Order: sequence, then C-alpha cells, then structure tokens
Amino acid sequence: MNSNALPMSLKGKTILITGGAIRVGAFLTRYLAERGAQIILHYRQSQVQADALLRDIPGSGHLGIAHDFTKKIPESFYAQVQSADVLINNASVYHLEDESNEDAIFNRINHEVPCQLIKRMSHGCVINFLDAEIPLRGQQSTPYDRSKQALSQSTLALAKALAPNVRVNGLALGPVLPPTHLPHADMSKFKARLPLKKTIPPEDICKAVEFLILQETITGQILYLDSGLHLLN
Repeated sequence: MNSNALPMSLKGKTILITGGAIRVGAFLTRYLAERGAQIILHYRQSQVQADALLRDIPGSGHLGIAHDFTKKIPESFYAQVQSADVLINNASVYHLEDESNEDAIFNRINHEVPCQLIKRMSHGCVINFLDAEIPLRGQQSTPYDRSKQALSQSTLALAKALAPNVRVNGLALGPVLPPTHLPHADMSKFKARLPLKKTIPPEDICKAVEFLILQETITGQILYLDSGLHLLN
C-alpha cells in the first residue's frame, strides 16, 4: 500500500506493540507505520520476521526489541515503555506444549506482564487485547481463560487508577486467524457459530486500534470486535 496516499493520523506518536512481528501484531505494525507512527516492535523469537517487517514498513527510527516475557523485564525495556505514547498489549500465549507449569506461565504472560508494562506508562494510552469468547465458557474455564479474564478486570481497574494521565481500554476479539497450534484449522466452524457469520478481518482490528488511540475521552472501555460472539452468552 502507498503510505503517501494515507492520512498521517498517527504522525508524531511512538507506539510499542508487544508480539508485533507476526500474525495480528504484524498487520498492526504495518498499518500504524503507514499512518505515520514510529514503531517499537517487541518480539520473542521471531527475529527474522521482525527484521524483515522493520525494513519494509515506511518511516524511520523504528526499533525492534527481543525479550522473553517469562523472564524478568529489564529496565532498558521499561525505558522504552515510558517513552511510548501508546502501548498495545498484543503478545499472548494460547497453547503450551509443556503443561507442567501452565497456570503460572499463562498468568505471567497474559496478565502480569501487561499490567507491569501499563504501570510504567507515563502518558498516552494503552490497548489490551482480550478474548470475547471467555465469558461464554462458564465453569469450563482454562488457565488461558483465567489469565485473560484477569487482564479484562485489570483493564478497568487501571483505567481508573491511572487517569487522567493514561487511558486504558481493551479490544475483545472473536476469531481472527487459525490458532497458532492449529495453523491449518478450518475456520468455517468458527464462522458458523457467529451471528454475523464471518471471522474478524485484521484490518478491522487495526481500524479499531486507531480509533481508540485518537479518541482522547475514551477510557475504561472494552470494545467487542467479535462478529456478535458475545451475544451468545
């Protein structure tokens, strides 16, 4: 896409995206850079994809940072968070090959780390990626469900605690791409459940993120981008 033809709605903003090298994170990185944002792209193992993406997106001064969130976050990473105008907590773990310590790992990556990063924000806004399906599962919750539900609750609590300097909102997503552990999964069974009978296009997520960044009077909100999935509760 020719970035010169796009509105530079995010020019001058520094945006840190966790898990920004692959899947939805990569769509976001490109979309936001095309609209003038300077990107701080966090990744864990996807260095090849991160380097290629950073070379390809428009603009200059973009930065890639590698870190495994199961490890202690260094102060150098927190310094980048404090410099950002926008923090997008996109990185998540959905599936573990080793289930021996899954509660702790899910909680660490999906809840504790996003909250730690949010608390280091000095200004601007935060967008937490949530899961629209979790309220439907009831008593059959998993460690993943519990970690994402905790992040949903923390989104509201931190929005109140950090106002007026930092806005905190959430995007609760329905099915977007096949799960990472089932990359060739047939998405038709997901679409059949949804009132609107369609999965969520990554570009719709990008537009919703842009909306929440630019609307400076919105905080403590969770926007459901789920093709009506939440209506099944």
